[in-house]
Amino acid sequence: TGLSSATPYSYTLTAVDAAGNTSPTTAPVQVTTADGVAPSVPTGLTATTGTTSVTLSWTASTDNVAVVGYRVSRNGVLVADVTSGTSHTDTTVTPAVEYTYVVTAYDAAGNVSAASTPTTATVADTTAPSTPTGVSVSGVSASSVTLSWTASTDDVAVTGYHVLRDGALVATGVTGTSYTDTGLSSATSYSYTLTAVDAAGNTSATTTPVHVT
Repeated sequence: TGLSSATPYSYTLTAVDAAGNTSPTTAPVQVTTADGVAPSVPTGLTATTGTTSVTLSWTASTDNVAVVGYRVSRNGVLVADVTSGTSHTDTTVTPAVEYTYVVTAYDAAGNVSAASTPTTATVADTTAPSTPTGVSVSGVSASSVTLSWTASTDDVAVTGYHVLRDGALVATGVTGTSYTDTGLSSATSYSYTLTAVDAAGNTSATTTPVHVT
């Protein structure tokens, strides 16, 4: 007992009797103790965000024998097994979602280090919603116009619509797919356009104008 982990040793034996006579020595038996030492904890974990990815890098761990790989976990779920180098690019991310990453090191014997200090990353949402379609006039009175349209789509979520009358903004953040513009002048022509917006402030292209009197 009391041997070092992952270390080779050579054993021989002799037999002895009460008179002190000793047998010849046996042939050596070679043995290496098991590796029971885990690698050191990876340090310096950093995250760099791209437009559609998160790139992680860290400082290499050390081991009494050798580190053979690293495991990258995101929000507690394993997302990568890195067997070469000390970086990983995660391309399975969604914009505007915060992720927490940790890294562990492991050796050939299956010993696993403790987890690194966590790092967080959020990929910015830079994708604008689609342009609203099907814009039409669904109601007209002497002093109001009601518009309706088909909802836009977005990679995260559409949060509202901006309504412009004759190029001037008259309503922001309209939820739903209709809007009634009031306080208008009787027998007067107006032109309406719309844009969709998401939580990151990305704005869609403007719709084709709809004219109404």
